[in-house]
Amino acid sequence: MPDYYDSGSCFFFSRMPKRTRCNLISIPGNHEFNDGMDELMRIIYSGNGNTKIQHTTNPYPGAMADYICANVVWKDNKTPVFPPYTIREINGAKMVFIGAVTTETTILELPQNIE
Repeated sequence: MPDYYDSGSCFFFSRMPKRTRCNLISIPGNHEFNDGMDELMRIIYSGNGNTKIQHTTNPYPGAMADYICANVVWKDNKTPVFPPYTIREINGAKMVFIGAVTTETTILELPQNIE
């Protein structure tokens, strides 16, 4: 199986031409937590982790989009996992994008996947 099997849109958008930083902003949804925080961090920041699949790029390069989310914090110290917002300039105007995951993530996911 190729990387996109276990890395979804992170890998797809990272394959943009010339692997330059793209102008995408990503906000994790509840499904990004399906395999736990360690796997989510691997998908975003790079590495093959414990995956047993065939990798089209070795090691997996990580996501090229910026991840933002204002309401996800580390359990042990309550600090943000991601920056809460990012600012982009669009046609000369500065725009603020604020990320948030559904508050039902704690209901939709297994407890061990969101610790």
